[in-house]
Amino acid sequence: MQTFVISKLLRSPHLQTIGSVIVLRPIRFFPSKDRLFQLPDGSQLVGECSWQANKMAAPTLVVVGGLNGSTISPYVRGTTAKAFTRGFNVVRVNLRNGGGSEKYSRTLSHAGQSADLRCVIEELIREDGLSKIGLMGFSYGGNACLKAVGEWGEEAPEQFVGAIAISPLIDLAVAVDSIDNKAPAIYRWLMLHFQMSSLKTSSRLFPDKYDRRAIAKIKTVQDFDSFCAPHNGFKDADDYHAKASALPYLSKIKVPTLIIEADDDVVIPAHSFERIDNPNIRLIITHGGGHGGFIAQSKNGDQDHHWAENRALDFFAEVSK
Repeated sequence: MQTFVISKLLRSPHLQTIGSVIVLRPIRFFPSKDRLFQLPDGSQLVGECSWQANKMAAPTLVVVGGLNGSTISPYVRGTTAKAFTRGFNVVRVNLRNGGGSEKYSRTLSHAGQSADLRCVIEELIREDGLSKIGLMGFSYGGNACLKAVGEWGEEAPEQFVGAIAISPLIDLAVAVDSIDNKAPAIYRWLMLHFQMSSLKTSSRLFPDKYDRRAIAKIKTVQDFDSFCAPHNGFKDADDYHAKASALPYLSKIKVPTLIIEADDDVVIPAHSFERIDNPNIRLIITHGGGHGGFIAQSKNGDQDHHWAENRALDFFAEVSK
């Protein structure tokens, strides 16, 4: 696999992290059809499907964004455009409440809602008859993807060929501590800004469920998780972090899986990945790259400078042959 060589102009982990959004990707047309995926509790996930002309013959990649991300985030759209160009179907999915979809769920989003993603894949197999499906997630969404595949274990559908996670938050307690206490305050502010906006929207839609006075007291990511945890069936934030993290499930993954992480990740420290010991997981820890950045010095044959996205698509092409 091609080695990551960091951009000379974006050596800082913070510039790399920002680069995941601002560094341009090829502008390519891909068709898109809206879809609502039904969940057992009556909630729905908002998705967008990009089908090849012969969708039954093409492998399908399900793509999930990170915290505050959505189907229209630049890295999700960019990955979709490149994947579609390579002949894949792509199904972009918002996690609960993502992308302004609060009205489709009376529950709040959290990083451990892996069952939702398994429902999406099972519906695509059952109703669309797709024969080769992969799952790809970024950051927060990467945790949910890895947890979903680990929960399947030996029971993963035969049509499911592999998983990919870029900068996944596999240990939520460590990530929250890093964001609240170690990373520059702008990261905490940005994460809380978008999380709080979604939470306030949910509180307006369902005023009987959420205490606005308690919401107003939230100042940190730990505060946010402490508020949301009981609404999602957890005792408290610590219980949520322990049960929703993908790390305990990684040893159970039985399908080819790629994880890409940077040694200077500003959100989830690379040492969180030291405990991964599973021959089914290909772990790549790059020198530099920030959180979800991986902006390379040169394209080196790729369509753009977004190294991790391009390696992810190479991996999916490999496992879906």
